[in-house]
Amino acid sequence: MPDRTNCGPWLGAVHERTASLLLDVRSCHRVLGAADAFTRYLTDLRAELKRRRKPMTVLDGHGR
Repeated sequence: MPDRTNCGPWLGAVHERTASLLLDVRSCHRVLGAADAFTRYLTDLRAELKRRRKPMTVLDGHGR
């Protein structure tokens, strides 16, 4: 397992960018009439990342 003791600032920026991109993807799915598909994807992603608190916190802060 990689050493993550020095990941601090840049890793937070990665989580923020990921959340921003997910919001854009959600908007595209809504326009295409596929909001349910995105909701399923996000539910699966949350289940996969449930043990990682920081990504979940960032997603929650962006309103899913």
